[in-house]
Amino acid sequence: MEIIKSNLPENVDMETLYNMFESEDRKPMKDLAGTVIPVQYFAIYTDENAKGEYVKLLAVMADTGAVTVTNSASAIRAMERLTKLCEMAKQKLTAIEVTKDKSRNNREFISVKLA
Repeated sequence: MEIIKSNLPENVDMETLYNMFESEDRKPMKDLAGTVIPVQYFAIYTDENAKGEYVKLLAVMADTGAVTVTNSASAIRAMERLTKLCEMAKQKLTAIEVTKDKSRNNREFISVKLA
C-alpha cells in the first residue's frame, strides 16, 4: 500500500490507520449517494487487489469515525481537484457530498463534490 495524498497527521494512531485501510466495517461509497460526509480524514492510495493488480482507492473518515471507500475513478479525480482547490485557498476540506450520475453509455457512476 502506498499513500498518494492524505490529510492524515504525522502522529496518526494505529486504530485510525486500521479503520481507514483494513477494517471490514468500511462502507462502499456507492451506497452513500446523496449523502453529505463531514470529512475528518481522507486518503488517496494504491493497494493490491485479490488479482494482484494495484488499484487506486479513496478512503474518507467522517467525523463520526465511519469510513467509506471507493475505487471510482470519477470520485478519486474529483477529490484530487477538491483538495488542490483547498490548498490554493488555504482552507480545510470540511465536507463532501457523494453524487450519482449516468454516463453517456447509460452506466451509473459516483463522484464527490464540495458540500
